[in-house]
Amino acid sequence: MTSTNEITHQKHRLIARDLQDYIESKAVAGYKAIEIFKDLELFLKKEGKGRVPPEIRTIQRIAQTIKFQDSSGVWSINGDDTKPEEARLVLEALAYEISRKHIVKRYPYFSCQQADWIIRLRKIAPDAPLSVILLLANICITRAGNDLPNFVDVDAYLAFTPWKNRDCKKRYEDAASTDPTLRVPLYPLLVTMLLEPEISSIFEIEPEIRADK
Repeated sequence: MTSTNEITHQKHRLIARDLQDYIESKAVAGYKAIEIFKDLELFLKKEGKGRVPPEIRTIQRIAQTIKFQDSSGVWSINGDDTKPEEARLVLEALAYEISRKHIVKRYPYFSCQQADWIIRLRKIAPDAPLSVILLLANICITRAGNDLPNFVDVDAYLAFTPWKNRDCKKRYEDAASTDPTLRVPLYPLLVTMLLEPEISSIFEIEPEIRADK
């Protein structure tokens, strides 16, 4: 049986890897498909190599693998299932988001699903940067909503711990190069720029949380 992750790679196999990275990064920053198309069109024109952007429909499909809708409601410490020791893991991530308020341009909050994944991932990878945890949490929520959720790339990413040092990062890069199904979305943010001190992860996925839940 073909996995969800393999299907995603098959759908986008004709798109250059750098273009897919560009689309994912724009999508996670909140750009609409038409805006991504226009920006990419301008970028490729300046590039001067005769490349053209994918169709808007294709851009929308790629963006949908990053953005997610969330009806789980806004997380708070007074939740029925919130344990004090687990709440601290979420609150530390919330403090990180609040400190970046001038970047994200909205008051930070987490959905209940985000909080659950933040707790799980911080227990699995307690030494991972919060920027990595937040991106992975939202990727996992999107995957979990699929009929055939597949986390092989996230599993590999967590196994190789590329945030630790350049050797771990190189091992993961080699593995993902050999087997593209191990390549996580938002690769430039989660891998390429991960250990660059001057790089700050300014992209994030904003869930559409329904107020009536």
